[in-house]
Amino acid sequence: MKYSTAEPLVDPYEAVEIFLKELGPLEIGCEEIFIEDSIGRVACSDIVLPIPLPPFPRSLVDGYAVLYSDVAGASKDRPVRLSLAGRIGVGVGAENILIKPGTCYEVATGSHLPRNTDLVVPFEDTEEKGSEVIVYSSPKRGDNIAYPGSDLPSGTVIVKRGWVIDEKTLAALASAGIKRISVYRKPRVCVISTGKELLEPGEPLRPGMVYESNLRSLKALLESRGFDVEPVGIVGDDIDDLRRAILSSVERCDLVVTTGGTSAGVEDNVYRVVGEAGRIIVRGVKLRPGKPTSLGIIKGKPVVSISGNPVAVFVLVEMVLPRLLRRIKGEDEIPRAPTQGRARLLRRVRGSKGRIAVIPGILVKGSGGLFILPWVLGSYMISRLSLADVYIEIHYSRGKPIEIGEEVEYKAFGREPRMFILEASEIAGGVDIVGDRLITYASREEAEMWLDMGAASLIHVCDGYRIKGDRVLVEMKTIPESKIYGREFRVLARNRIERVPGYGEGNCFSRIVGEILRERGVEDYVVIDVDLPLQARDMFAQGLVDIALEPL
Repeated sequence: MKYSTAEPLVDPYEAVEIFLKELGPLEIGCEEIFIEDSIGRVACSDIVLPIPLPPFPRSLVDGYAVLYSDVAGASKDRPVRLSLAGRIGVGVGAENILIKPGTCYEVATGSHLPRNTDLVVPFEDTEEKGSEVIVYSSPKRGDNIAYPGSDLPSGTVIVKRGWVIDEKTLAALASAGIKRISVYRKPRVCVISTGKELLEPGEPLRPGMVYESNLRSLKALLESRGFDVEPVGIVGDDIDDLRRAILSSVERCDLVVTTGGTSAGVEDNVYRVVGEAGRIIVRGVKLRPGKPTSLGIIKGKPVVSISGNPVAVFVLVEMVLPRLLRRIKGEDEIPRAPTQGRARLLRRVRGSKGRIAVIPGILVKGSGGLFILPWVLGSYMISRLSLADVYIEIHYSRGKPIEIGEEVEYKAFGREPRMFILEASEIAGGVDIVGDRLITYASREEAEMWLDMGAASLIHVCDGYRIKGDRVLVEMKTIPESKIYGREFRVLARNRIERVPGYGEGNCFSRIVGEILRERGVEDYVVIDVDLPLQARDMFAQGLVDIALEPL
């Protein structure tokens, strides 16, 4: 009998979409595990940074921690002499040390810096003579310092529920002092191979019989994707035997996969059992091999029935079923891109002299095509790296920067990279991900440029603000929707303000802080640049700046 169905064949990818809508959410359950056991597991809840990273002001080079006012204008022709006040090694706290004018401290890469350190002068730009240090250059204020939260501020969600833990994430979790996390339980899959013509490998081959291979290939394929697999074994074509095997598997497994018995022959009984005990959602797909594939549900559990063709097993698992498998594991359903491809840059990047520069980034999909939001990271920024799915390489032979809008080749960090919908906000604390939306901090000029390029779907701009005591109400407007909404912030300020965070010229936060300073009559202060607005809150907590805005 030829294969036939009551309904026409369905596109295989549409079949999965139809099935997922009918299947609904699955209750897999969660468990807590040590982070070293979490690679490949799926986060059961959001994971928030409990501390800023780095957690304290640290030196990025071996050199001397100094006050900028002492070394401003220093050169080989006009060196500056400082007294060596001491040495601060790695692993030593320096929160109670202050640099006095005319002095400096020797520090190593990673050393905790005194909180009033303005910059670190590298050894190669100095000369030590006894208790005196001669400085021959004047880097700009803030050079060679990693401020608290410059990787990511405390309170940032670094892992969203449904994300797969990878090696980058593991490093970020460990860096934040997180020891255990909650992950979804590994889904259990029962695999049944059907057909009275099947033999176990190792048995004597008899006429008309073939050796069974699908149980082993399915076990390997599914285990490599994070499932616990129970090979139920070979079941003949008898409908009662099939019924017992399938229904008992439904009781103890989260997913049942059968091979063979999916066509319309007299002895093809798998679809009959599934239809009697539950519902057949899809029967027959436009695929070769794999046409007689059916997708059904019994007691809320998915039952996937594949033809006995060994090639069809690989085609279905590798090409057609990944979205279904991700749903069963509890993974997010953000659209994926190929592991290698081309995308347009959203920020200007440059290479490194004499070295290949590797720049991580995030893919975003907009009306203008596929874009990459690059992050030029310091070597200590493991938390930001954990959020990146792709990277680009810039060869040292390239003498000029790669400009905004230029197309570059990207490569994925292992898994298929996610494609986010980009939103840019003047007052975003840093980076936030809500579902498939990436909400990132950007200046108004940058946000408007991304909107014009067709990269950003929505931008949030500051449309005004009101300061009342220690509260600031910021009026925001979305473009192009023109929706108005408010955000409230608390002003954190000391009685004496000497060090002020620099959010960037013209930034909404900069305007607010500037007005607060004018109201308080503060005119003489030092500006400390911050990368992300929430970073200033962490710096305020450690006495590194004297004013900051905290979202409520």
